[in-house]
Amino acid sequence: MMNRSDRECTQICTSRGAQYVLVADVRIYKLTDHAADLKTHAGHTVNLTGEVKGDTIRVSKIEIPSSSK
Repeated sequence: MMNRSDRECTQICTSRGAQYVLVADVRIYKLTDHAADLKTHAGHTVNLTGEVKGDTIRVSKIEIPSSSK
């Protein structure tokens, strides 16, 4: 999608049925649970806690990282 932020693209794609994912280095993980938080933080850098099974993370917690001082 032309001239859209990562956040806007994520929100458009997920509203059309795409799954939320986490990109970490070169790996891509599918995310399950916490759909409302995933929508809120789409395109943000976050600290994510959850259980990893293969290429899926069952999300238990999402936090915005505290700024470095």
